[in-house]
Amino acid sequence: MGHLDWDDGYRLGIPAIDAEHERLVARLDLFLDASMHDHLDAELSRLLADLIDATRAHFLHEEDMLDRAGYEDLPAHRAEHDRLLADLGHYEMACAAGEVPRKLSIETADYLRHWLLDHIRTADRQYLPFLRRLT
Repeated sequence: MGHLDWDDGYRLGIPAIDAEHERLVARLDLFLDASMHDHLDAELSRLLADLIDATRAHFLHEEDMLDRAGYEDLPAHRAEHDRLLADLGHYEMACAAGEVPRKLSIETADYLRHWLLDHIRTADRQYLPFLRRLT
């Protein structure tokens, strides 16, 4: 198994969101593994681009659901998403330019791991009463 395993404690009880979160954790684990094992910059860039694309798609889907559910804290939730995507964008540009040392890749993967899992456990749990209205 990898460095980052999905734990059912991260489940929110919204099947579509849970499935997306689980896929994000798997993609993040691939990136972390590549970072720790000196993979080529091109491989890191590809894995990061895949992770960013999946993250962006998940955020759009989640925000659409929250909008339809009338989630009153959607602007703040969206701002958290936007900050993460901006951080990822800066890192992606550096990675594509070959300016990312292994240590920074590992630190970035660790930052993403903490951000994602903390976000699921805290911010995402706050919207559950609203999303349950949709199901």
